[in-house]
Amino acid sequence: MKVKSKRKMAGILAAVLIALVLLAFDCINGDPISERWAMHRAIQFAEKLYPDQTFTAENAGSMRGFCYTVSVQSQQSRDTRFYVETSFWLFTSDTHTVDHTQYVDARLNTAWRMNEEARADLAPALVDALLEYDIPYDEAQQCVMVILPYESGKNISDLGMEYQQWLPLDAPFKKEILQHVPAKLAVTIQITSQPQQADLQPALQKIKAACEANGYHFATYDVTMIQRDIPYETALAQCIESDDVAAGEI
Repeated sequence: MKVKSKRKMAGILAAVLIALVLLAFDCINGDPISERWAMHRAIQFAEKLYPDQTFTAENAGSMRGFCYTVSVQSQQSRDTRFYVETSFWLFTSDTHTVDHTQYVDARLNTAWRMNEEARADLAPALVDALLEYDIPYDEAQQCVMVILPYESGKNISDLGMEYQQWLPLDAPFKKEILQHVPAKLAVTIQITSQPQQADLQPALQKIKAACEANGYHFATYDVTMIQRDIPYETALAQCIESDDVAAGEI
């Protein structure tokens, strides 16, 4: 092989090697241009699903192997948001775990938002009504949780489709919803002594009464009692929980 040909071949091999290195780097780390393109493709995908709405891409993350997971948000509906996965710059689809039919059609987004609205309204009322208990309810501890829709053993997406008419997109939470949609209240209360099983039923009764006095009628209650002012590991080992208890059994 002539020297000139060898040099040409070496140049080609070097270019191929550089290209492979760049592709490998892009496969692992991504790049800004591909990320912007993924966001553009995700918006197109979302607007085909919901042609009466316009979307923005809020972020593109979880990049792996030329695939991006993009969060898309409707500008007309706060509850219409989901994730789109783009692959190899051309292909788009819902993420494999939870897709738009669950986030939007089965009302997962709506339920999560309503849960938080109900919790924010109810938690202070429980604190005021149950002065003998310590019920922390800040964002970190989440000692008061509202879960709707809820039926023990049933998938939340299936329940969302079943009660879809009572969970309209973007509607604010109203207590009247609980007359049609089964919901669960989970509360963690702290007491000054080691909790006993005999303490659970009175606590359940007081919590249920306080809820109903404030217009909240839950189908299921779950109370956890834990001793305060002792090492956390000890308190956790000694805590007791009612597990799911139907309202009619309290």
